[in-house]
Amino acid sequence: MRHLSLTLLSLSLPLTLFAVDEPTPIIVVTADRTETDPWRTTATTAVIPAAEIHLTGSPDNWTDSLSTVPGVDIQNSAGGLDGGGLPTLLVRGAAANADTAVLVDGIPWADATSIGTDPIIHNLELPGIEHIEVVGGPQSGLYGSRALGGVIQVRTAEPTATPEGFVRVRAGSFSTRSIAGQATGPLAVADGRMVWGYAISASAIESDGISSTVTGKNGDPTDGEADALWRTGVNSRLVFSPVAGIRLHAGGWLGGSRHEYDSTGPDDADSFSKARTWRALAGGSVALPGDGEIVVDAARTRTHRDNHNPFSDGTFTGTTDFVAARVLTPVTDLLRVQVGADLDQQAAVYDPIGDRGQSTVGVWGQALLTGQQWEATGVLRLDDFSIGEDPWSWKIGGAWFPGAEQWRLHASLGTSYRAPSLDERFADYVDPFFAFFANPDLKVQSGLGWDAGVTWRSGSGLESDLTAFGTHYDQRIVSVFASDFSSGTLVNESSSARTVGVESATTWKSTAPYWGRLALTWQDSQDEDGDPFRLVPEWKGAVVLGWKTEAWFVTATTTLLGSRLAANDEKLEPTTTVDVATGYLPRPWLELTLRVDNVFDERYVTNSTFTPGEYYSGTPRQFSIGVEARY
Repeated sequence: MRHLSLTLLSLSLPLTLFAVDEPTPIIVVTADRTETDPWRTTATTAVIPAAEIHLTGSPDNWTDSLSTVPGVDIQNSAGGLDGGGLPTLLVRGAAANADTAVLVDGIPWADATSIGTDPIIHNLELPGIEHIEVVGGPQSGLYGSRALGGVIQVRTAEPTATPEGFVRVRAGSFSTRSIAGQATGPLAVADGRMVWGYAISASAIESDGISSTVTGKNGDPTDGEADALWRTGVNSRLVFSPVAGIRLHAGGWLGGSRHEYDSTGPDDADSFSKARTWRALAGGSVALPGDGEIVVDAARTRTHRDNHNPFSDGTFTGTTDFVAARVLTPVTDLLRVQVGADLDQQAAVYDPIGDRGQSTVGVWGQALLTGQQWEATGVLRLDDFSIGEDPWSWKIGGAWFPGAEQWRLHASLGTSYRAPSLDERFADYVDPFFAFFANPDLKVQSGLGWDAGVTWRSGSGLESDLTAFGTHYDQRIVSVFASDFSSGTLVNESSSARTVGVESATTWKSTAPYWGRLALTWQDSQDEDGDPFRLVPEWKGAVVLGWKTEAWFVTATTTLLGSRLAANDEKLEPTTTVDVATGYLPRPWLELTLRVDNVFDERYVTNSTFTPGEYYSGTPRQFSIGVEARY
């Protein structure tokens, strides 16, 4: 697990994370599937703006910024510098990656060839991030399958009114080097309004890496054969607005990656995985009277993966088609109604399953009520899943704002579900040492989630929050293994599992050049046997101290991660790391940065392998220096 400096750990989801020099207030779209002030939403929402991501030294893995968000556990559980492309991403103690929906610009990111249709996150080199939104709790009412723990949405660059851009190069430990750039601006302007606009961004990283596995919990990942990686991505968007109130867009993403990994131990020099992915998208919006709108989005995503190890070679090809439409209209001064429908169709071709597909069609409706000192929402959804189950989802939520916007009391209750994937239903994997079998009879997993919290903010920059949450699962899809770990399969648990927790944070944001944050979270999970979920920490926290002037910034972050169960049910010990980042602007358009991760070179492991005494490695101390030029 990597701990990146500077990004402030806010363990209260309703808070917008502290953003230095953010030019305009951020409006979120994930919580209600329409534009909303994060303070006024009834959902628990966190925002990581581009300013904070930049001040971290722009981490090599975009998910590293999530490690400091309340209720989010991002761990490089497959070792190495980026988890071999397969980090564990859990929201609010969710039992698996597949229990969290990931969206990019409003469109779900999923891989039809992966085990749970999880996006293989670090295969996605995602340049041009404007901000990241995290919504905790059940969100299937708006987003359908997978949104049990919550939703993570990445919003990327949009055209700007004037030409803007940057180029950044960086180099660091383990022969890591990267380059990134972005350009945005207008192509045509009429009557002071942008008619055509563009946004394009690109990035690439290459590293000799470290060994993704070690022998013993104190093993040195620089002793084994290094597992190299490279990733590259290009993201683009073209916007056309023929008249005020009408906006059309088209764009796409193209990228690739290659990760070496260890399948036979730390000295494995043969195993690797490669991926090539493209996405084409288009959509538009039409403004209606009274702040109403019609929005349509469509995308096709295609992934091709090659996997090689000493036991087998595999080729995987998957396609996901997504179409969504929604209409928002005001009914009275207090009530707005939103209705929508979406189609998610997946197809995959690879040896373990052959040529198969499945689809989900969903329709949903939402009521949004707004008063001067309160908000209330209710949503109901029905999905038609091609395997024969038709799950319903619902959610209700409310927020009250007494005391002239100094207090925010919020609560929500709702259901959610996850449909089994093609891989979980049909793919059998067998090698000489291990066999994993699919289960075509898997049922839809469901959940009932709740949260309640209070936020207080003063006029002097002090903000404090306390939020409690819980999720109860039925028919949870889990992996079970033979006692000697020679084989495994997937089943639905026969009884309920649950997660409960509390998130708290106190943040100081003053006009002085100093800031700080103290944050803690606690969570308790139990499966049907009363055992904790794997890789869900019992607690975590952070102490952040920062200083910033016009020409300098320095931030030190101490991150604590509690004990958790590894894949083999062994308990992993707590870890503490200290990170430091600093930057200097000799000119307004030029910035020099230095980042040191894991300053004291803490030895830790992120997970166990299925070989006794072998573990996936944590990241040792590493340095990086960078130069960025802007216009």
